[in-house]
Amino acid sequence: MVGHERTTQVRITASDCDDASNLVLTGATVKGDVGLGLANSPETARNPCGDAEQRSCFDAANSERNKRGLAPFIWGGDLADLGRSHSADMKQHSYFSHGSPKTKSHLYQDRGKFLGL
Repeated sequence: MVGHERTTQVRITASDCDDASNLVLTGATVKGDVGLGLANSPETARNPCGDAEQRSCFDAANSERNKRGLAPFIWGGDLADLGRSHSADMKQHSYFSHGSPKTKSHLYQDRGKFLGL
């Protein structure tokens, strides 16, 4: 169909990442929306397990949480993709903020809803 996009949702959980330190879904991107602070030029590639540096930061945060008697964070591939897209949007548009300078939206819930999470 002309003018219609078909989106395939792939849910990745922490256990899916145990054997794949860098799972890039070939050709799959995170849908962009500048108003919500999601990169669109270009859109970011789906990499729900994160790269080595991202997983190292995540593991370091959980190590500190463990030392303080706190429950560990649980890796969420879709949320990791959402955060990576927002980070790319900040780079593309030269800002540093939880929100988008276009709409002042600071809510990750708005981004998650837009992405169907």
